[in-house]
Amino acid sequence: LLIKALLADIANTRLERQVRRLNQRLAMFEAEYEQRARAGAKLRRSHADHSP
Repeated sequence: LLIKALLADIANTRLERQVRRLNQRLAMFEAEYEQRARAGAKLRRSHADHSP
């Protein structure tokens, strides 16, 4: 029973680490998306300012 509890704890720790890594990757992708969206909006404004 002790070994089973230990193995379950190891598996749980591994899953928690994977979820943490996925959350970090998602945050990086979201930050990159927001940065590109802001750059695109800035570029569109720049083009609108220079159009006839």
